Amino acid sequence: MKIKKIAILTRRAGYNMGTSLQAVAMSRFIADAGYPNIIIDYDEYAGHLLWQLKPAVNRLILSVMNLCPMISRLLYKSKYDKLNRMHSQINTFREFEHRYMYLTNKKYRSAKALRRDFNDYYACICGSDQIWSPYFYDPIFFLSFIKEGGICRKIAYAPSMGITDSSMLQQEQINLILQFDSISCREQEASSIVSKITGREITTVLDPTLMVAPDFWHGIADEATFIKKEKYILTYFLHTDYYQDSIPYDYIQKLKAKTGLSVYNISLFNLVNHIDADMTFDTIGPIEFLSLIKNAEWICTNSFHCCIFSYLFKRHFFVFERFMKNGREGGNQNSRIHNLLKLFNLEHCITNPNDEPNISQKYDFNIGLPAITAERKNSLIFLNNALTLKKGL
Repeated sequence: MKIKKIAILTRRAGYNMGTSLQAVAMSRFIADAGYPNIIIDYDEYAGHLLWQLKPAVNRLILSVMNLCPMISRLLYKSKYDKLNRMHSQINTFREFEHRYMYLTNKKYRSAKALRRDFNDYYACICGSDQIWSPYFYDPIFFLSFIKEGGICRKIAYAPSMGITDSSMLQQEQINLILQFDSISCREQEASSIVSKITGREITTVLDPTLMVAPDFWHGIADEATFIKKEKYILTYFLHTDYYQDSIPYDYIQKLKAKTGLSVYNISLFNLVNHIDADMTFDTIGPIEFLSLIKNAEWICTNSFHCCIFSYLFKRHFFVFERFMKNGREGGNQNSRIHNLLKLFNLEHCITNPNDEPNISQKYDFNIGLPAITAERKNSLIFLNNALTLKKGL
């Protein structure tokens, strides 16, 4: 029997821990469900000249500096060190991708190139992460390259919009959503928005990282070998230009004083933070990220996926909200965190930066298991129906 070809299109660029890990999880859980698949190697920067130009310039500068590293270190130490950290972290992410992602041999840079090769695919599944966010709109992630009414099924598994205000969507986005054969969303708010657009009931499904057995993540985490055998507080914070700085510097120092533990901070070269840490990890990739979470005593974060892995590894964690600079409530990403913690029955993990650290706070990592088990079942039902039911039903 010929195996039907299934493609996955999801975000992988940006050198973000959660983005890389959810891409691996997406392919893994669909394969575990009995559907062999391949991830489309799509260049998300292809249509953005500035996004391509900056990394190219940085690589050129580093190459020139490496011609005489002693002088570069003497005269431009800060710049030279920064570029070396960037280069090292990018390579770490690429090595992870090469090892854990089954990608198409061909790299795609346009809808035209994708359209040529999709005549013999049975289905294309886009998701998850914030592929439908109006802030990062790319029609490719709405499967615009697949002909409407063609043989290739257009399926959305767990896309996130990162918004609660449907007016932030462009009309073109809405038109593309209407062309899908099957749609699910990662957050209830997104499901409600899409339901209003399509007039259909939209299933809310789990993030792919929760659809993979925890042992898989433990196995990856255990590959890291550099972690010190001491108790520590881990900090991992994401921030962008249109969000307020949500890093609770004072809270972290209070937690350190209360526990007497060192602070380990994870920093990305493209989202540098300035936490006063005892040790900063700024060249690591997803493997080390998982290991640091698994071995932490306490975790402070505003990251959705850091929350997921803190839960899966049964670590004590505090979660901090993020707010838009322009005050527009509909663009805040806090709803996805609240939904996640409600599922885990750990809503008390939401923390105000002005709070006193509660190190006696109780964590029951088992109480949410029945709900998670039920959601996993519903998510698999959606996937099976999307791939097996007759088109149009």
